[in-house]
Amino acid sequence: MGSFNITMDVQSERIEAVLPDEGAFAAACAALPEWRRRKCDGFRFEVDRRQSVAAWELLRRMLAEKGVRAENLPVTENEFGKPAFDPAVGFHFNISHAKDRVLAAIGDRPLGCDVERIGKTRADVVKLCFAADERDYVLSFPEGPDRDRAFCRVWVRKESYVKAVGKGMSIPFKSFSACPGVFPSGWSCEDLDFGDGSLGAVCTLSP
Repeated sequence: MGSFNITMDVQSERIEAVLPDEGAFAAACAALPEWRRRKCDGFRFEVDRRQSVAAWELLRRMLAEKGVRAENLPVTENEFGKPAFDPAVGFHFNISHAKDRVLAAIGDRPLGCDVERIGKTRADVVKLCFAADERDYVLSFPEGPDRDRAFCRVWVRKESYVKAVGKGMSIPFKSFSACPGVFPSGWSCEDLDFGDGSLGAVCTLSP
């Protein structure tokens, strides 16, 4: 196995575009590597399993476009459960799914991504998980769609950072700010808006 020269690539699709019918779903399930199959089979509800399968299928297609067979690449998990390709592969990946949309990112530096549907602002989450400037930012918007959008924007930025660092929920969410215009030192964040009520973010280690 050699190292691959993979540049940054981010793609997102509606699940129905990735898995348009039961035949496509069955084929995607058959293409899952064993470690991913175990993860998908661990979901209690079929909707969650379908989301997880679609996220991996999107990543698999992205790599196939670059001449790389994802199912042949060795994958390890760190102590916090973040999967990664073997370092010898030479690039990183991350995937996310929410409701009817999946997001995948690959690149030559550590990265993380997150996608979420815009929902109602969670006051408990703001209080427990948001840094002071993030809280002030969200509450600066009047109650309703604008505040809900701001809440979702901050959340996907925070999630993408935590996923990029690879330490999961061991990082206190209140200990750092990912407020628009602000981000932890050494990392950068790209905001994504899919125009269908979903927002996303991709965090990468700065060069």
